[in-house]
Amino acid sequence: MSCTDTSPQSDQSDKSSDQRVQGEVISQLCEHSRLLAKRFNGRNPRVVLLHKERWQQLPDCPVTPDIRFSAMAQNGKLPLLISCPDHLGTFPEHRWKQRLAVRVDFDVSVLLADRDLNRGEALSGPGQPRLKTSKVRLSSLKPNVFQDNPSGYIATRKIGAGTVITTDMVKRATAIRRGQHLTIVVQSENIELTTTGVAMESGHIGDIILVQKDNGRPFKCRVINEGEVRPVEGERRS
Repeated sequence: MSCTDTSPQSDQSDKSSDQRVQGEVISQLCEHSRLLAKRFNGRNPRVVLLHKERWQQLPDCPVTPDIRFSAMAQNGKLPLLISCPDHLGTFPEHRWKQRLAVRVDFDVSVLLADRDLNRGEALSGPGQPRLKTSKVRLSSLKPNVFQDNPSGYIATRKIGAGTVITTDMVKRATAIRRGQHLTIVVQSENIELTTTGVAMESGHIGDIILVQKDNGRPFKCRVINEGEVRPVEGERRS
């Protein structure tokens, strides 16, 4: 069942009271699946009803059913607690709870090797493109697929062209090593100034490390490139 439209598509043309309840529940499911897809930068969400015979046996509810969503599993399975809540004028026989499940699926972007990558080679950088993006369904997604910014990562082994990048294939490259002489980039309004210093500790791109200049007091800098840092103020070290 597609949830890409404002109203979910259904193959049921006639709507009895049971089907009306199903329609209200499915409408909420689609809205939740769209939110999940947005969280994962996904597109084209779909909802698959598991144990369809139990869905077809949902009792009538004179008010909008309430749905409690559990955490979605890696394969997209989403447990639900559906209930007909207490409401003014609601008879006891109309109050019910049922546990069901659906599978949510949508397109997500993954990174593929655009060419053969050698061990130790950076995933991004100048020159020939090294990665490309592709769309796959969440249900077929590997649990350890790499979804971070590839900047600052290198291959831990040879990766063939067309291979989906997973976390065990890459690692963060050390951009600065302790004791290394480095460039300190200082931005002042529209002017960029550079000076030199010494790293007091090693770090990857994006890390905050201590840097010393001219035997002065160490200060915090963010690693912005190999051998380059930028002073930071008021930031906590990760």
